[in-house]
Order: sequence, then structure tokens, then C-alpha cells
Amino acid sequence: MKLLAINGSHQKTGGMNQLLIDHLFKGAASAGAVCETIRLSRVNIKPCSSCNYCQRQKEYTCIYDNKDDFLNIVSKIKESDIIIYSTPIYIFQMSGLMKVFLDRFHSRGKGDKLITKSHLLFHDFENNLLSKPFVSIIVSDNIENQSTENVRLYFNSFSKFFDAQQIANIIRNGCLIFKSEEGKKKFEKKINNILYNVELAGKFLVTDNSIPSNVKRKICQKLIPIPIVLFNLLKRFKSGRIKLLENINKF
Repeated sequence: MKLLAINGSHQKTGGMNQLLIDHLFKGAASAGAVCETIRLSRVNIKPCSSCNYCQRQKEYTCIYDNKDDFLNIVSKIKESDIIIYSTPIYIFQMSGLMKVFLDRFHSRGKGDKLITKSHLLFHDFENNLLSKPFVSIIVSDNIENQSTENVRLYFNSFSKFFDAQQIANIIRNGCLIFKSEEGKKKFEKKINNILYNVELAGKFLVTDNSIPSNVKRKICQKLIPIPIVLFNLLKRFKSGRIKLLENINKF
């Protein structure tokens, strides 16, 4: 089995997205998978110009084919069994690099209409590219669920329109805690548990083509040391907001 990760972070080295990918691939490799990561920050992908040249052709093509790295990545996706789309959240949306890359999938259609397996009206698309089973990894420093909601819904729609199995949608917020020394020290046990379960997820991807719900739940576990109901209640009162911000700003 071959797994391919598309890392949408603007960072060229390190980063939370790559940390999760590395641990996922560590587990997958231990189960016999071949794994590869493409950092979009290190390749050249031209943005779609909306010329619609691709929609008027009989073959899947684009005016930028062979002028950037897109076709090379397309060939790697076709050769892979499972795709990992991993993006950070900057301003309530996936990274610009990831969006530019995904927009180029427009050229993998020819304008002919069809009905998807989810009974959605759509245009023709290159099945062996866009219908690959995938895992989405969404990374955010913020601890509010609303900060990742747009991207969660995006990948849900991506799955339905392209008839692509979404094996899991992993949302890992509160990542600021992973980056600070105080956060690493205070939440060391939880962080280690999260990364351990990311490795488990990689193994299950290879052996079962799925990620068990209990493993996903542990990966996405809340890092807030108080119940979410109490957390939301404290935000409504001045004294509670002051106390929360004092603790959050330590990180």
C-alpha cells in the first residue's frame, strides 16, 4: 500500500502538520506501507486562471500542464492508495497553498454533466485521481471548534462530489500548546497520548483501510483541563474571561 500526504503548510520544514503526518506515517510504515510527503511550500503550483480551456477539451488538460509541478503530483496521487490532505488554519480557512492546489482539480473535468453516487449534479471528473480514499487533517492553534468548521465542511463536500471515501476527518486544535515549552510540560501526557494514537491510526489505515472511532477521538481530544460546558460558561462572564485569558496567554 502507498500513502501520499499533501502538506499545505507554508512552512518549509517542521510544523504541526508535518508532526502529525510523520507520526501517522511511522505507524503506516510499521505495517508495511510506502509513504511520501509533498510539501506545497516547496513546489510550484500556478493558480487556476479560470480560462475554462480545460472544460472545452475532450481530454483532461490545462494551459499550465508541464509548466509547473501539478502534473507530477497528479501522477503520484494516481499511484497512491490513500491520500492525506493536511492543512493549517490561518484565517478560518485552509491555507492558500492548499486552496490553489485543489483549485487546479478543476482541470481534471471536461464539462460533461453527471450525477454522483451521492446523487449530486456535477461535471465529469477524472475518477482515478479525484475518487481516491482520503484522510483530511486540519490543524489550528485556536481551541474553538468554529475556527475549523469551514474546512471540515469543505472536505465533506469534496468527498460527496468526487465520490471519494473520506476515511477520517481529523481536527487537531489547540496546537499552540504543542509549540510552547510550558504547554509541552503541562500537557506532556496528553500530547504523548495524541501522537501515540496518530501512529495507531497509521497502522489501521494500512491493515483495515479505516481509523477506529475511539482512536480518532483520542487524537482529537480536548486539551482544555476543564469541561467544555464550564469553559463556554466562563467566557460569558467578565471574571471568567479574565481568568481564562490569563491561563491561555501563558502559552
